[in-house]
Amino acid sequence: MRAAMFAAAIGLALASPAAAESFDGTYAGTISCESIVGVSQRPLRGSFKMTINAAAARYEREIQTGQGQPTGVFERGSGSVTPAGVVTLTGAAQIGGSNATANYNGTITGGVARLTGIQKWTKSGDRKCSIEARVAR
Repeated sequence: MRAAMFAAAIGLALASPAAAESFDGTYAGTISCESIVGVSQRPLRGSFKMTINAAAARYEREIQTGQGQPTGVFERGSGSVTPAGVVTLTGAAQIGGSNATANYNGTITGGVARLTGIQKWTKSGDRKCSIEARVAR
């Protein structure tokens, strides 16, 4: 009897799929980007916020002046998160007659999103960026 119960318990454990990790939540952290020659006097370092709900992601970060001051204008975008924690984001911004598109990709592991990407500015060129943001618990 015990052997039959043990075999049944093992069978149930093997038949039950493992629960997928949920990445839902609000992530807050930092975006760091290269300086833009002739525009920014130093590399960008600013706040980054991302919210994930049911595999859909939305993000924003405030655009800074070339001297690193806030502008009140935001780059915003959206994307997706796979069950394995792979994040893909696409966004845009417009300020002072210049438009930007942005693409970021990376992963979430242990409640930390680590992304890299590029911003393409119409008037000033491209720059590489990295993001690290932690989920609020």
